[in-house]
Amino acid sequence: MKAIEFIAIPANGYIRLPESLKEIDSNAKVKVIVLYEEEKKRTGSSEEKNFLAELIEKPLKIKKFKPLTRKEIYE
Repeated sequence: MKAIEFIAIPANGYIRLPESLKEIDSNAKVKVIVLYEEEKKRTGSSEEKNFLAELIEKPLKIKKFKPLTRKEIYE
């Protein structure tokens, strides 16, 4: 059995095969595995918690970032 990987955008529940796969015999048995990333849904107050948890896991890296001094914070 051959393994072939490609990326496709489903349209109306269908996935179009690349031209290179059109040569597969129409009587051939194929095994299809679909992997996709779910979009994160954010609603209400949990949105802030999810956002903060994500920032804690993956902090933003900003070039030339300089944190405020204690004096600047309280001014």
